[in-house]
Amino acid sequence: MANQFCTFSVGDLELGIEVERIQEVLYETVITPVPLAPPSVCGLINLRGKIITAVDLRMRFGLAGDKKEKARPTLVLDDGDQMLSLVVDRVGDVVEVVPDDYEEPPN
Repeated sequence: MANQFCTFSVGDLELGIEVERIQEVLYETVITPVPLAPPSVCGLINLRGKIITAVDLRMRFGLAGDKKEKARPTLVLDDGDQMLSLVVDRVGDVVEVVPDDYEEPPN
């Protein structure tokens, strides 16, 4: 049975997350910085009254950033208990993949 993944890129990496984990994709996001937060936490997003931590995957993966970069898309994830947003470089297509064709993330 095939699974659907929302694809996205961070630097040269092409990644995907199961579609059912993604609540929405934001393209114009106001992120409020948090003093003394780890470098990969770029701040907080207020999404219709819910405060969500925004994680910059470029920083989390140790990739160089461009200071002149334009706004980057944000994937808002919801697992039912908590929400998280991932700031990525580009959002791609939704693809169907059979389990034999993809690699599970490490623990």
